[in-house]
Amino acid sequence: MADLSRLGKQVTEVVAALGSQGVPFAVIGGLALSAHGVIRATADVDLLAPADRAAQIDAIAAKLGYRCLHRSADAANYVRIDERLDLLLASRPGAVRLLGAALPRTTLYGEMPVVSAEGLIGFKLQAWVNDRRRGQDIQDIRKLLSANRDALNLGEIREYFRLFEREALLEQLLSDLAADGVQEPPAVYDDPYVRFDDLMCVVEQLCPVWPEKPLWPGPGARFLL
Repeated sequence: MADLSRLGKQVTEVVAALGSQGVPFAVIGGLALSAHGVIRATADVDLLAPADRAAQIDAIAAKLGYRCLHRSADAANYVRIDERLDLLLASRPGAVRLLGAALPRTTLYGEMPVVSAEGLIGFKLQAWVNDRRRGQDIQDIRKLLSANRDALNLGEIREYFRLFEREALLEQLLSDLAADGVQEPPAVYDDPYVRFDDLMCVVEQLCPVWPEKPLWPGPGARFLL
């Protein structure tokens, strides 16, 4: 296999640094999609970590050369030149449960716990509710529902949509999925991150400078997970 993509090297470094300090974490965001059969390009490293380890994570990020853009009780955003590291900080029961239930996966980036498909849907719904311009989150939810339709705990997913008062949206998504009748194909590789990194190597050659990402979460964000 060719050298890791630039993002792959960033992921490997962050995973190793957190692991060496015994900081629990789980992969969320676009990077977590690959573990659940949905492969798309992303420029960000998004993690879920315990809120009570935020100060330690801040020190680790600084040692790796990241500058803190924002830090609150719920989230933290870091940047190193044009590389982003974004964290949701788990303190509420739902997020704490999802962090504890994340299953370790052996990948070419090292051992990475990844949040469940159900939990990932919940976090993407939360992101979209807080910023309706994030249409990609709804598309990701569609693809997760399609790629994992036979394995998902729909009761858990319904609870997330109920939490954010979006039950009608879930029914529409499920209705569209039933009407479509086409299931996303499973990942080609035993380690789907091989497929993901192949994609990122190409993307980084074609698009060496990614569009600037706005700070998230914005003012007034609702954190229910």
